[in-house]
Amino acid sequence: MQSQIECLLEEMRIKLSSVASDLLSVSGLCILWALARGEGDPKKLAALGEERLRHREEQLIDALAGSPQPMHRELLSLQLERLQLLHEQIARLNGMIAQALRPYQEVVAPLGRSAWVRSRFPRSR
Repeated sequence: MQSQIECLLEEMRIKLSSVASDLLSVSGLCILWALARGEGDPKKLAALGEERLRHREEQLIDALAGSPQPMHRELLSLQLERLQLLHEQIARLNGMIAQALRPYQEVVAPLGRSAWVRSRFPRSR
């Protein structure tokens, strides 16, 4: 999905990935949602970035100076809505798994503290 968003940004002549290491970070998503909602001023978009990005504010402003069309904004909005839905579904599944494991908590809890288990099954972000 990130590559699809990046291709869409390329069509808009926006080079956000050249200054942001992760398009889907908090800052990246704030900028992307603002773009999708119609914001076009590169300075306003740059102001949405985290402090790390604002250290390179001039580069960020240059990277955000593109030419998004209404169709691009709509496609970006659809991609972001899809991403949001996936995050919601993952959270829902995590809740279902936690509930299903509740009767086995005495067995499962010590496994989570095991260095062997943690080394092979790192927690996702």
